[in-house]
Amino acid sequence: MTKAPPARRSLSTHLLAGLTTVAVSLSMMIITVPSAQAQPISFGLDQLGQSATLGFADSTSSQLVLPVPRGTRPDRLTGTAEISADGVDGRLLVSTGAGRLDSIDLGSKAGQAIGLDIDLSAVPVTGNAVSVTIQVLPRTGYCHPPDATGTVLRDLALSYSGSPAAPESIGEFLPPVLPKLILAVPDNVDADLGTAAARLATAITQRYLPAQPEISVQTGPVPEPSGLTRVIELTGSGDAGLALGSDTRRLQITGTGAGVVAQVAGLTGDLGTIATGSRATAAGRSPLPALAPKTQTLSRLGIGDVSARGVGRATLHLGVDRARIGGAGGGWTARLVGSVVAGASPDGTGRQGTLTLAADGHPLQTWPLKSGQLNLTATVPQQRIGRFTDLTLTAAADGASGCGRGPEVSLALDGDSTLAARNDPAGPIGLGQLPAALQPRFAIASGVSGVSGADGLGETVAMAVAMQRLTSAALTVDWFPRAADALATGRPTVLLAGNGDVPVDLPVKLDADGVTAPDGRRLDGPIEAGALQITESDGRPVVVEQATSAAIQRRFGRWLTAGDHLAGLTGAAAVWTGGDTAITFRTATRPSVEPTDDGLPAGWLITIGVAVGAAVIAAPIVLAVMIRRRRRR
Repeated sequence: MTKAPPARRSLSTHLLAGLTTVAVSLSMMIITVPSAQAQPISFGLDQLGQSATLGFADSTSSQLVLPVPRGTRPDRLTGTAEISADGVDGRLLVSTGAGRLDSIDLGSKAGQAIGLDIDLSAVPVTGNAVSVTIQVLPRTGYCHPPDATGTVLRDLALSYSGSPAAPESIGEFLPPVLPKLILAVPDNVDADLGTAAARLATAITQRYLPAQPEISVQTGPVPEPSGLTRVIELTGSGDAGLALGSDTRRLQITGTGAGVVAQVAGLTGDLGTIATGSRATAAGRSPLPALAPKTQTLSRLGIGDVSARGVGRATLHLGVDRARIGGAGGGWTARLVGSVVAGASPDGTGRQGTLTLAADGHPLQTWPLKSGQLNLTATVPQQRIGRFTDLTLTAAADGASGCGRGPEVSLALDGDSTLAARNDPAGPIGLGQLPAALQPRFAIASGVSGVSGADGLGETVAMAVAMQRLTSAALTVDWFPRAADALATGRPTVLLAGNGDVPVDLPVKLDADGVTAPDGRRLDGPIEAGALQITESDGRPVVVEQATSAAIQRRFGRWLTAGDHLAGLTGAAAVWTGGDTAITFRTATRPSVEPTDDGLPAGWLITIGVAVGAAVIAAPIVLAVMIRRRRRR
């Protein structure tokens, strides 16, 4: 059975009392139609911190835990079922703890797509959530061939009836469903107020993961919020404190200097003494940021005890967030303890099959399968570790001869199993190491020409939020109005340099007149582009976002922080010239080759790759064509 996503680190109980562990996206669309009775509001499941697409090839059931805002009730679960063409799947069942909700025949509709519309209005709500189990049952005596797709449910969405209730206390301020959060700040923002805003934004982002809250920074009057939208106003004046507004969907944080930072530290800490009031003061400091432990148990990684059963084989999936394990970018040592039970050895040797450990589908090590206790040790090399790595342990029994035939296999791992960072020499630093390379605390600043104060805060907060979306580990950020101040901290630093001066050496030299690659070769422009690069300066990582003009900077910043674009970047630098793809560069020594007829150095063929996109294409040709098109204008 598919497990619900693990709980994330919570915000303080006075801010989040009553929230479920289910994250809910801010980017969701709320549909309302004026009438005498409020119309249902609808959210895609991917915007509720779940997946809007469920496949049933490897698992016959999936449990969904769905949030229910106060004042509403679940109404309908809708979507489309694409039924497997092989005729194996016979029936789709939807149920709760209270009983079956629906049973849909699939066997007579093989290869078709049918609409789903499941009535949830009678499902009991427990702890601001409902639990729904979806099962796909195969026809008796049938099973899918290896690598078959099986039935897939797509575009799953949940609608609610009723109207979301306004919070009655600070403890109810953030709802389990949060479509939008606005941080209102004054025109003049100093380092303390900017840091408070950035830390508040990243903490709320972390709380709602894996959903992606839309968080914006605004100045001037902000309209009163409605529905599930929330506004947090940082006044930058008065005595330090917290207070709900006359419209309780608005929270005011007052104070200056370290006082306002302390309020955010209280909100994102564990202070539960002010959960029921509309006004309070958070006095205290958040714990000092610390590097992630170099050794983590599966329990501390949020995976815990895991088990699987199957006929002929069983597979365990261990999803590992790189930022949750400390170290300097080397590999891991996996020590896996647990048990396995399989049928009798078919050849009398005692060997019952094979155990295989893999990373993102790449086999790492195998062992003979024998029933009993497991105590396995394996190396996960750094080149197989991504930002998020799917480690799988598979027990495959000998003698499994086909569909439903073979010995039953049971596989389990204890939560005390460990992953430990190795002392391998770290490879070249790259964008794929973000945000782990920024831990435990990083500085961020905007040096964009003509952008300062609240405008610069808005762009840097968007970048900090994008970094936090890449990991469940809490990031601690300090905001500075000037790049020089951020660099002076000596901490890992993120700079939004725009088309201004860059105070550090970068792998790729970008300006309006062309691009110089890491190997020293140059392609002359003119060019309109944005770039994100990572380098090391004075022993710490520095990430720089730059562009050939202020207009391109704004467009590139919006592209970079939207969707999964940042998550798709690897290498030392990524150059974006528009559209949905960015071209990535690896650090390389100068090759002894001549430029091609197109003026593009042939050596770039080994240093350039497309970071975002479905297919691997000749990125050097793409870049050259883009530049030549601009020359013709």
